[in-house]
Amino acid sequence: MEFKHHDPEEQSSNYDSAWHELKARHGVAGLVRGAGLFSVILMLGNVALPMLLLTIGCASAAVRLSKRFVRSFRCPRCGHEFFNPRSSIDLVAARLCNHCGLKLWSTEQS
Repeated sequence: MEFKHHDPEEQSSNYDSAWHELKARHGVAGLVRGAGLFSVILMLGNVALPMLLLTIGCASAAVRLSKRFVRSFRCPRCGHEFFNPRSSIDLVAARLCNHCGLKLWSTEQS
């Protein structure tokens, strides 16, 4: 049986890169949501109703996909989904990993 030695600095670096990825995911999701809202506002009053409904449908799909993109973030400690997959509020309110309890933005293994 082989035991792996975990270097605390390496662990901290892994956490830092994971949190950086999460911030990037939130940024991409925000851009997608903003673009969706902008496209709907741009279409208001300028196109026929079917085209407006299509735009709203596409914007709604983009928002759902952006939420799924953020929600699929994996915990740097346990590798499971960090956020509760059944809760939309959890994307904003979560402070701990849904599986192992790692604190959001933590840099230590504790």
